[in-house]
Amino acid sequence: MRLSMSQLLAITIWVLQLRTAIGQHRLVQEYSGSDFFSKWEYDGGVARGNAQFVDENTAIQQKLTFVESSTGHAIVRVDNTTSVGAGSFARRNSVRITSKDAYPIGSLIIMDVIHMPYGCSVLPSFRTSGNSITRPHAGEIAIIETEDGISMNPNYMALYTDAGCIQSSYAVQSGSTVERNCSPDLGCRVEQTDPESSGSELAEAGGGIFAAQIDPAGIFIWFWSRGTAPASISKSKAIVDISDWGQASASYLNDTCEVKKHFGPQKLVLDINICAHWAGTSFESLCPGDCNAYVTGDGKNYTNAYWEISYIRVFIDKQSSTVLTTEGAEETASGLATLDTFDVFRPTDSDTGSSTSNSNTPSLVYSTLDGNDITPTACTPLQVPTDSDSQPRPTSSAIKHSLNITLLAILGSIVAVFM
Repeated sequence: MRLSMSQLLAITIWVLQLRTAIGQHRLVQEYSGSDFFSKWEYDGGVARGNAQFVDENTAIQQKLTFVESSTGHAIVRVDNTTSVGAGSFARRNSVRITSKDAYPIGSLIIMDVIHMPYGCSVLPSFRTSGNSITRPHAGEIAIIETEDGISMNPNYMALYTDAGCIQSSYAVQSGSTVERNCSPDLGCRVEQTDPESSGSELAEAGGGIFAAQIDPAGIFIWFWSRGTAPASISKSKAIVDISDWGQASASYLNDTCEVKKHFGPQKLVLDINICAHWAGTSFESLCPGDCNAYVTGDGKNYTNAYWEISYIRVFIDKQSSTVLTTEGAEETASGLATLDTFDVFRPTDSDTGSSTSNSNTPSLVYSTLDGNDITPTACTPLQVPTDSDSQPRPTSSAIKHSLNITLLAILGSIVAVFM
């Protein structure tokens, strides 16, 4: 039996993707419990859409962000109690938060979500965004994004980059590719085929777990409905071994989208927009009336427009030598790390022009999906002393090079059998 060139290429791609399921990651940051919101910045202001993103004080006063005392879960919601008057462009208060920490290539992000915002005009998003002056020069990764938060619309995963990033046609994934070119406004999107990945179906199923791996080999996104996640996720939170994770929902290989070129350090972004972009478009065909008018009134339309999150955890490849984070995460990383040295990056007052604080002045401080300008955050590297007693360890690139050689040998054996 002889294999065709296309079959050989498919096997090659499969073997190269296999390397993403090999290796362990160590915990460097967890967002959960009573201090969940202490590790985020509130991004006041407006973007494309009818949401008015509020500062921290307003969010707390209006109970748009809080930790549920009985469960310890974080709640992020759209205002559903204030009456909004009619107007040519009505706005309703909502929340957009960005993590204080930024994470490099080699990161693994896991989110356990109990409830996702849904309802007509609602556009929930959980994504990562690079620190760049204008979108999308440092890349964006949409882990959760729906066209409209209603039951008939699925979750989409996507990359947003500069020109030159394309999703490979040989990518192995369970999701369905909608667009392969990552540079347009809509990005290279993959539709999640599991109906329980968004909307009321996710809530009725008790939620689910999302994960994203940012690796030199590519970017990979997974979803598991409640009760179906790999055992490695529930067994240990300090170290995660992804070898049992299986096929990703969305797969973006480095061969057609160079990760190190298109993606800088990534911050986490969580928000709920209203009548924005996709939501406004799909509203016209799937929901009654006019989207702007839907925002007005007493807010009862937004009863289900909230996030309920058990935790968000960020891990780093155990062989990685770099962690980009704030002081709190540095302590976590140093407690778990077995590395000789790593860099810690902290924003400074001189970089941002002021100390870290909340203000009633609307400002967008990150690269957004809506194309708004942002304020860049520069970072100052601080070296953590090397333990003089520790032995030198092979670099991440050396280990991965060795792994590639091993996988190529396996590939050669497979090909030899069928030639």
